[in-house]
Amino acid sequence: MTFKTVLFDGTLADTNRLISESHFVVMEENFPGRFKKEEMAQFNGPSLEEIYGNLDQSRQQELVARYREVMLAKHDDMIGIFPGIKEMLENLKQEGLRLGVVSTKRSDVLKRGYRSLASRNILTRSSVPAIFRTRNLIRNRSSWLWSVWMLKEKPA
Repeated sequence: MTFKTVLFDGTLADTNRLISESHFVVMEENFPGRFKKEEMAQFNGPSLEEIYGNLDQSRQQELVARYREVMLAKHDDMIGIFPGIKEMLENLKQEGLRLGVVSTKRSDVLKRGYRSLASRNILTRSSVPAIFRTRNLIRNRSSWLWSVWMLKEKPA
């Protein structure tokens, strides 16, 4: 079997610290002392609507909006890349494979992450050309909207 396309599940960029720190700020502001910083990893994965709806359904939208505000303010300083990712992407590209990312993140956040990493030469056009096209793929039982991002040769 020959593969022509490789899809990643959004874990190319290391946003774990960013996500945990953003959740912790929101938790401390709204549920002081209820959570420890070390417990924030449990919130990495579920949708924001699920997390904050479970904590306070009546304030779900407000809490989600605050999380996004905090996360965007910290985003460019806290996003990184996992060890070996840059080299792996360059090797896959040299093999002629099409690359893509599947994620529940909003498209503006994915684009911002790519641009932030590219601007610091962590990712380059040769390793990941661009992330600029999205298509809805599936909706699973918890109603998360998944998108497939194809990494194209030229930015739109």
